[in-house]
Amino acid sequence: MDWKNHPLVIACVSCASTCVFFISVIVPIYEKKNIHTIGELEAKIELLKTTNNNNDKEISTLKKSKQSLSNEIAQKNEKILKLQEEERFSPDTPFPKGFREIGVFQDFEKVKEVYKDSAKPKKGGWIHVDIIDQLFSSATYYQLECKKHSLVSHVLFQLNDPISEAIKASAPIPTTEELSNLRQSKIETLVKIFREKYGQEVTKTEDDRYIFKVKDFWLAEISESGLVIAPTVTTDKIDQICAELKSKSEKKP
Repeated sequence: MDWKNHPLVIACVSCASTCVFFISVIVPIYEKKNIHTIGELEAKIELLKTTNNNNDKEISTLKKSKQSLSNEIAQKNEKILKLQEEERFSPDTPFPKGFREIGVFQDFEKVKEVYKDSAKPKKGGWIHVDIIDQLFSSATYYQLECKKHSLVSHVLFQLNDPISEAIKASAPIPTTEELSNLRQSKIETLVKIFREKYGQEVTKTEDDRYIFKVKDFWLAEISESGLVIAPTVTTDKIDQICAELKSKSEKKP
């Protein structure tokens, strides 16, 4: 029997030839293709890493530029504000120009007369007045009961709020950091003006309240809330003032 020509032998030889061809020719082709594909993927991954690093650097640069610009704007606003405000304060009084008609120990009812419909009396003995001003948004006058007379005990001029200013100007709302910088800029500007007009503050508290003494009569406190003006007089002096007011009123016909 001729085994070489036997169908089974021929089939086995053919199968073996196919396997040899697949292993020696097809597999290397696929391996080469896979290696090429892996190489492309690795190259893309490296490109993405580089792009991300570049993006991170660009974002970091932009953040630094934004912060630098915010600081520059705050400094310019401080200079502008200082130029606008420094002439509003007199060496003789800490009350800003335009708000000197009513001082401490004056008739409390006069606040209503001066501000008319803008004056908003509040429970607890104080009157709130909304004002339009470059630096201040409102004035609050506090009441002192003095021998049946109502006097102004002290006044708070509240600083303009940067958020309200942005809304009025249809400008973007400042970020938390920008708000802090803007508020601090206004405080620093006011402090510099007071140092020039009235000398160094007598006290700076741990919570950043600057207290100035003006003409040995007023205490002016500058803080994030604004400017508070109060008398330096003692309780005995207040009692004396109240007694004099009572005496004058009794002498009236």
